[in-house]
Amino acid sequence: MNLSHEVMLNVVYTASLHHQFMEKTVLKHYGLTKSRLNILFALHEHPDGLVQKELAHHIFVTAPNLSGLVGRMAKEGLILRQATDDRREKKILLTEKGREIADELRSRGPAILDIIVGHLSDSEKVEFTRLNEKIRQGILEAEHQQGQQGS
Repeated sequence: MNLSHEVMLNVVYTASLHHQFMEKTVLKHYGLTKSRLNILFALHEHPDGLVQKELAHHIFVTAPNLSGLVGRMAKEGLILRQATDDRREKKILLTEKGREIADELRSRGPAILDIIVGHLSDSEKVEFTRLNEKIRQGILEAEHQQGQQGS
């Protein structure tokens, strides 16, 4: 296996382990999925709410995929849909229940992160972040090149 392949396998494996850890230890307790968590956090950052198209953009999903999530979360009392001046759009807002869960998860975040990366020194964290940013940049450049070749 070449070194580049090994690097990317490690990135994917680490991300997968993090996802599994979060699902088993945090999300399951609240009956959430990663997508639902992203919705709660996005709305928490926008207390005046977001229209569905904006919310989809914030959590990197398509509006049709978001529709079912929003419907289920509204039935569970985590969010509510509010009419706007445009009859075709609804503003999505957190309910008090949704806000309480988001607040609690945000307050638990630092302790969870300390478990995950607490054994790294500050300089290792800085270097890890720098290297991941370079990998993301490489991905964006590869996407751009592929887009130009496909045109």
